[in-house]
Amino acid sequence: MNRLRDLLARDPLLVAVFAVLWGAALVPLWQPRWLPLLDLPNTLSAVALWHRYGDPSWNYQKYYTLNLLPLPYWGYLFPVHLLSYVFPIQIANKLFLSAYALALPVGAGLLAQRTGRSPWLALFAFPFVYNMNFSYGFVSFCAGMAMLLFALWALEGFLDAPTRGRGAALGLLTLALYFCHVLPWLYFGLAAGVLLSCHGWHPRRIAAAVALMLPSVAVGIYAFRAAAHGGTAVKEGALHYEGLRESTLVTLQQLPGSLLTTWPGDRAYQIMLLLGALWLALLLTSRTDPDDSAARAHGYVYRLELIAVLAALLPFCLPTHLYQPVDLWMVGGRFFSVAALLGALLVHGPIVGRRKLLLVPVAILAFVYPLLLGQQWSEFDRRAGSARRLLPRIRRGSSTLTLVYGDGRDPSVAEQQLPYVMFHAYPQLQAGGYDPWSLGTGFPMVKKPDAALPAPPWRHPEQFDKATMADAYDYILTYKEINDYSIFGPNDSVAYPLLGTDGDWRLYEVRGARKAE
Repeated sequence: MNRLRDLLARDPLLVAVFAVLWGAALVPLWQPRWLPLLDLPNTLSAVALWHRYGDPSWNYQKYYTLNLLPLPYWGYLFPVHLLSYVFPIQIANKLFLSAYALALPVGAGLLAQRTGRSPWLALFAFPFVYNMNFSYGFVSFCAGMAMLLFALWALEGFLDAPTRGRGAALGLLTLALYFCHVLPWLYFGLAAGVLLSCHGWHPRRIAAAVALMLPSVAVGIYAFRAAAHGGTAVKEGALHYEGLRESTLVTLQQLPGSLLTTWPGDRAYQIMLLLGALWLALLLTSRTDPDDSAARAHGYVYRLELIAVLAALLPFCLPTHLYQPVDLWMVGGRFFSVAALLGALLVHGPIVGRRKLLLVPVAILAFVYPLLLGQQWSEFDRRAGSARRLLPRIRRGSSTLTLVYGDGRDPSVAEQQLPYVMFHAYPQLQAGGYDPWSLGTGFPMVKKPDAALPAPPWRHPEQFDKATMADAYDYILTYKEINDYSIFGPNDSVAYPLLGTDGDWRLYEVRGARKAE
């Protein structure tokens, strides 16, 4: 609190700019009702299952068992679960995302100041709130990015001048980072190894810092061993590595789309290039005293550069898809955003005089970008409203099979987001019951082994077999059927009534038709 009061007194303009940019950053979160984030529906459904599990009217207990091991994702799902006692689940989720949208630039400013850089560089962090990971719905990873900055800040502070308060902050933030996501936590372990050697030879201080970070390692080892018994992303059997890696050229080709959340057209890429040019102008015009004393005062002058380079190397060293010992998609590519975020803080020296004028267009771009993004997402939400209007017709406790035909894209969002392919989770969020493709990480629930209902492979609705699959469900929800009534045509021996159609979506009732026979 003292540091916050000092900042308010020392640089109230920075605080005011942060407040304005945070307000703009909230627009894409609150302007649309539904967000076009790939994995988000699955996550919201998992929160709903956890939150309502004790109420039998939702019919979750028939198909799932709660699994509350100390696995990563607690740092995201648990706060949303708690907020859901006061707010609807989707509002609770948006409140969490709103806190993340502030925590990321605040953490960047604190780390910049701790390493002798200008906290004004944190203005570059506002656009990175909506990075590629966010567009995929990797909210736990994004929360981990924000927590990573605070953990690095705490480690820097403890190594500079250890106190009980700084030690407690380091231990708690390292644990919080683990509970957000395992990948930023593992990166923090690598970065900590670098930073421990950048503050001079202080054996007792280094040993104390390591000891404070070890509890998170102990929790991680316990959770990994406990989760390896099945039903989670941790694979059973002997421990070994298996993954799919892309070539260096392919990885480089993915870079432009791996930083910010984009949409069709060039506008987002233009904003990205302008931000890069402004950062380069600040870098080339930086001025320090001969000893670069601000950065050198608390450790090796280029320690932030070292950990930024480390993050930049990870996309080329880590697999795209890890299969063993944990099933995890898009591993290395997530770190482009981390490298860019840390890289934005590398400019040395104070930003004063005319150089401060370079921050004006940075602030303008950071303000305009989320407003444009919010417009795009609102257009998506208008189309998604077709599904939203049909869902209230599904009775609570029912199980719904959702068949999404086509590629799952939307014309207002980036190609890779494919927002509709995870809409199968929204009926479970709305009404409960069973979803054949529900979240498979093993937290906060696992499927009961003998309770699964038959379904085609995910993203292969063409393999749907009405004779063996339809009667297992209460409702069938379809998107972009090839022809009207092509799933349950009026000439079939068993005709399932069409309860409603809205846009490209159709809802069929299976349970009512069975009872009528």
